[in-house]
Amino acid sequence: MHAKDIAKAAGGILTERLTDEIFLIIQRDRTLMQAYLAEIAARGVNAVNSEIGKEVKNLFGLLATGTRNDEPQATVIQSHEILQFK
Repeated sequence: MHAKDIAKAAGGILTERLTDEIFLIIQRDRTLMQAYLAEIAARGVNAVNSEIGKEVKNLFGLLATGTRNDEPQATVIQSHEILQFK
């Protein structure tokens, strides 16, 4: 495996985990978690989580794979769509 292939493989793993990692960052950061909880109180958990997931996809220019991770590490979500490079 060449360096380019290693980088692509690692990037693929990262994109699969990216949404989960974003939610982990939110739940571990006091300020972000407070804002997240306030947004949930105002709009509901499904709307907020869906918007965050879509924004992650857009921010990083990724595509949805049509598959889900039903065992995320983040406790603030039950599942998320797995993303990939375009």
